Amino acid sequence: MTDDLKQRLADAEVAVLGGLLLGGDVDKVAEHIGGDEHAWGRDAHRILWEAILAVHQAGRTPETLTVLEELRTSGLVEAVGGPVALTDAAAAAPGAWAAPDWAQVVAEGAHRRRLLAAGRRAVADSADPTVDPWAAFGTLTGVAGRAPAPGGGLTVVSGRNILDVPAPDWVVGGWWPQGTSMLWGRRSSGKTFIALSVAVAVASGRDWWSNPVGAPGDVLYCAAEGRGGVARRLEAATGSDVSQLDRLHLIGDPFQLTSSRDVARLDRAISAVVPTLVVIDTWGRLSGLDNENDNASTNQLVAQLDRLRDRHDCSWLIVHHSSADDSKARGATALEDGVDASGRVTYDTQSKVIDLESAKPPKDAPPPPRLQFRLRQHGPSAVLERVVGDRGRTNADELAGELFGLLQSATVVAVSQATARFGLSAVERARAHPDVVEFVDSDGVPRLKHRQGGPL
Repeated sequence: MTDDLKQRLADAEVAVLGGLLLGGDVDKVAEHIGGDEHAWGRDAHRILWEAILAVHQAGRTPETLTVLEELRTSGLVEAVGGPVALTDAAAAAPGAWAAPDWAQVVAEGAHRRRLLAAGRRAVADSADPTVDPWAAFGTLTGVAGRAPAPGGGLTVVSGRNILDVPAPDWVVGGWWPQGTSMLWGRRSSGKTFIALSVAVAVASGRDWWSNPVGAPGDVLYCAAEGRGGVARRLEAATGSDVSQLDRLHLIGDPFQLTSSRDVARLDRAISAVVPTLVVIDTWGRLSGLDNENDNASTNQLVAQLDRLRDRHDCSWLIVHHSSADDSKARGATALEDGVDASGRVTYDTQSKVIDLESAKPPKDAPPPPRLQFRLRQHGPSAVLERVVGDRGRTNADELAGELFGLLQSATVVAVSQATARFGLSAVERARAHPDVVEFVDSDGVPRLKHRQGGPL
């Protein structure tokens, strides 16, 4: 075995062990790792694996401290290279989720070592007249036949089967495809308000400004710039129907995507929530990049998000700042290149209109029409209110008229449904006419009802 191959296999072993110390799946790794002398290329790695396995089998989480405690109990701390060996392994690992993949590489290395050992025995037996050489080569053939199953192959679709490849799905139809999307704009331009409106729509399954939600489900919102402020905005965005918060989850703890340990923490949080959408607000605060203009480092982080996305079958919405001249997203072009769609947010200080336009339309889809909003005070926070026309006129009166018509035909409409479709201002205008609209809340679900005999 060449020195280069030995080093690559040793690096794979470190990736497995470090990934397990970051919270990787021990049981999945164990499916690939044998129990013989050839399972690991280095004794220190074998000893560390056995300590991790012992902690796991005892019902504890094999983190750096618990595994170090196990090694101290066994008197084997120095045999693995001291405590620093554990922290170095965790720092060098690509991430917790990658441990089972690297375990396949470790298994392939173990198979090579078994073949080499069996081959050496066959050669030695062939030189011994007292040993049947065919038996020795039979042993070698048996070892060769127990090769680990190949993993991680690329999927190839050929011929007419290409036509059966499904079209990409949507998180929100027309605007945000499943995958990775980005909202960018100047500070205080309204980016977070728009991101929160997407989060509420996905969590509730209701249309996002007349655009259908294609993949409703739980939403994990990572807020690096004020957890309390985001909480108040979420409360305002859901109106009086707090049941819309049931599928929203908020992380306010700081983390950095450049840190393997922090990525492992995020990986565990995503595993616990099982979200359809994860929002990163903002990229500048959570990416951890020393140089946002570094395309190579940015590419690595985008690839990191892709791996997490594929592992958890979720989508990302990144909130980011614009460049100094407001012409593009700040930093490396690799970020804009790596997302599936992006929207640019601007704010007109004169008209106080927030403008959202597509900066990178989804692939194989027409550019979505621009959306315009104003912020309207609601309790301690504010909510987005749709505006129409070149003058930025709010259409709450028109929408309230449509709501009146719906109430007349459908009799009863949930407040949350009415708010998602017509906006909070239209709902409040409707409630301001008690002779026409009756507000009922008998079973904990606020509803609007056409008052019988009213002048509609």
